[in-house]
Amino acid sequence: MTERFRARWPYFLLLATAIFTVIPQLRISWSTARILLDPGSVVHPLFSLDTPQPIVRQPLPAAAAAGIRAGDLLLAVNGSPIRGFAGLYGPLAASHPGQILVFRVRRQGEELDIPIRLSAYQPVPFSEAIFPLVRDFGIPCFCIALGFGVAFIRPRDPMAWLLLGLMLSFSCMIDTGLTLRAAAWEEGYRDIAAFVRSFLSQMWGPAMMLFGIYFPERLQRDRRQPWLKWLLLAPTIFIGVTVGLYYVAAIEDFPLAARFEALDKSLGTAPFWLHMASCSLFFSCIWYKIHLLTGDARRRLRLLVVGTSVAMTPLLPIVVIANLTGKDAGTLVPLWVIATAVGMLMLFPLTMAYVIVVERALDVRVVVRQGMRYALATRGVRVLQGIITAAIILYSVRVISSGGLRRPQLLTAASLAVIAVVLAGRVANALKVWVDKRFFREAYSAEQVLVSLGDKVRTIVERTNLIETVAGHIANSLHIAQLAVLLPEGDLYRVSHAIGYPGATTAALSASGTVVSHLRTTQKPARVYFDDANSWLRRAGISVEETKPLQELDTQLLVPLAFQDRLPGILSLGRKLSDEPYSNSDINLLASVAGHTGLALENSSLTAEVANEVARRELLRREVAIAREVQQRLFPQRFPAVPGITYTGACRPASEVGGDYYDFLELEDGRFGFAIGDVSGKGIPAALLMASLQASLRGQAISGPKTLAELMANVNRLLYDASPRSHFATLFYGSYDPTTRCLSYVNAGHNAPMLVRRNGQGPQVIRLDGHGLGAGLTRAARYTECSRQLQPGDMLVAFTDGISEAMDAAGLEWGEDGLAAVLPGFTGQSVQQILDSVLHAAQAHAAGAPQHDDMTLVVLCVDQ
Repeated sequence: MTERFRARWPYFLLLATAIFTVIPQLRISWSTARILLDPGSVVHPLFSLDTPQPIVRQPLPAAAAAGIRAGDLLLAVNGSPIRGFAGLYGPLAASHPGQILVFRVRRQGEELDIPIRLSAYQPVPFSEAIFPLVRDFGIPCFCIALGFGVAFIRPRDPMAWLLLGLMLSFSCMIDTGLTLRAAAWEEGYRDIAAFVRSFLSQMWGPAMMLFGIYFPERLQRDRRQPWLKWLLLAPTIFIGVTVGLYYVAAIEDFPLAARFEALDKSLGTAPFWLHMASCSLFFSCIWYKIHLLTGDARRRLRLLVVGTSVAMTPLLPIVVIANLTGKDAGTLVPLWVIATAVGMLMLFPLTMAYVIVVERALDVRVVVRQGMRYALATRGVRVLQGIITAAIILYSVRVISSGGLRRPQLLTAASLAVIAVVLAGRVANALKVWVDKRFFREAYSAEQVLVSLGDKVRTIVERTNLIETVAGHIANSLHIAQLAVLLPEGDLYRVSHAIGYPGATTAALSASGTVVSHLRTTQKPARVYFDDANSWLRRAGISVEETKPLQELDTQLLVPLAFQDRLPGILSLGRKLSDEPYSNSDINLLASVAGHTGLALENSSLTAEVANEVARRELLRREVAIAREVQQRLFPQRFPAVPGITYTGACRPASEVGGDYYDFLELEDGRFGFAIGDVSGKGIPAALLMASLQASLRGQAISGPKTLAELMANVNRLLYDASPRSHFATLFYGSYDPTTRCLSYVNAGHNAPMLVRRNGQGPQVIRLDGHGLGAGLTRAARYTECSRQLQPGDMLVAFTDGISEAMDAAGLEWGEDGLAAVLPGFTGQSVQQILDSVLHAAQAHAAGAPQHDDMTLVVLCVDQ
């Protein structure tokens, strides 16, 4: 198993879970939405069946009008046998209103073919649409969003997965045959989806029980006797699997479904009472923990038990009576009572969301707060406000559009609607503040501190101002007598800013000590108790020397200002002015503030590093500019006049400085020397070696040996001794005698210059080949001097490989053949025109691609 898979496997599992839970629910919700929004396009059911056999219990209008009777056994539709619900719902889903389907039925031993014209749904009044909307869309979609949202944020937290299981099972609890809609889906997928949904519908009770056992911390009895919960879990899981297999069989094979139904009937009301026992254990565990815990944990549990009780109590007596009497709930109470009770169930996931998200029960605060803007804390009441506002607007539009109102009455109605919307907003604001202050006073105050401090921290990049702001804000908010901020300085964390101490403090913590290591590892606030034998200070075996700085600072709480795996700072908090200990709410607040501050400290350090880097780069840029200017001075600054020829040269470096070289020399005996070379590498190292090459060549050319071969051998030795072994240079050096028009030259591994000569058949390109290793490769290199008699009108072009190896965007080089092909066309031009034309041709081949190497040219023309 690779490290990447280990890091991502929870997300793969989430994806697989979503495929068989979210997608089926969305398809069910969409089918309900179609019935409500566009009923004329959806086929109305034909009959209700007595499962697991396709026996008509009650024909609906279209089927009754066609002659279908109660007790008829469905055999086939359009000639296709009905083996399971897939054989019935599949053709119905593929049909449209007005189409005729032929059903074969068995009635009293006789088989009949009965054609039925399919009818469409009728428009549903808004009051009747509320129940299916809440059942098929509101509750399941909200539960799925909450469960998967928390699991995605904390994919490795078992409590997050338990919450996901609870939300998924709760979303499937009010099933009422919705799972059978999967019978019309794709073969294979429908069976898995139906099994998963039906299994989850049986697991909401055990999921609640497990949540009560483990939230917010595991029940002590379960730690001692974990097997007890399996007395309820094991039979419920068995029932869930049985129900899941029954639904799969009902979709595919009615006879097989009958066997599972017989097993289900043998269980009687046992599944119902198992669910009731599980729910009772949930409430028992929560009430028990309420008496054990204090502070925010107790308030969370109180809100959880109240919200859950209000959500489930209205439906509970209806379900109990229906199970005891064996009657359908619709025959016991009016439909509006059932709809209201089901609507109240929405309070359960809302309560869970408020406790989890707002009160940070699973510590999803950072992601949710940044992404949802405290959707449930600061916007939870807004949902109610939005519903009320929408109702006011819809009612006002209905009244105004009904007709019969005069203009003054219309203006009055519109004004009253606006006033009502404004009042709803103000009431919502007051209600939100009241709820937070009434139920979560400490969390409310902490929230204000965090938001205020977070806003300030995000705008501060200077370290001193950042530390002073954070320290002052925390000290004032929590009323702390003494506070110190320790920042890394070498091998120590020294006090950078302190509040409440009578004088300067020299306390410091070792960066490699146990205290700092503990904070860096846990990245959580740590209480400091010097006299507690069970304190982490004692368990970690911290020496007396390490505790001295903490005693000097009178530390009661250490807060690491951590960022990822680094520790850019530490907060040391002394006692509160009230002498109260730091509560869990204080620690949660400080952990959040520390996260903001650690990130801000890293940003400030990064900002300082960036500023230093910018300054360093600016200095380097100036130095490179100076180096470029110096290198440009190394190229010929004047061109001495030579009888009978014109010449020029140019170098275009690929970067600020380069390694190409050309030179013109006025020799003592009237001869004219010129050179062109290319140093290996690029940038400043190549430029330095190029300067060494220029100095060596000039020294040898002016006062050196008589032959060019010896001159090049001397230059090679000088360059070999002055350069690293991995560096060398290619070099072409020529000596022209104006009196005889003879060109002598030597080549040390350089590109052969090209001589263009006109004759009776047109221009001819002659390459001045030579033999010899690059200069600086080996100390004992030998070179050969060559010569060529120039003629009037000859054009000589020497170049570096930056010209011949010019590449286009596809990486295709121009090549020496490409250069040789264009040179004849430049005869008759001036030397400067020839140089510009060659550079232009190389750039035309590159077609805008970046220049990869220095481009250097020397052009020499013999007068006519």
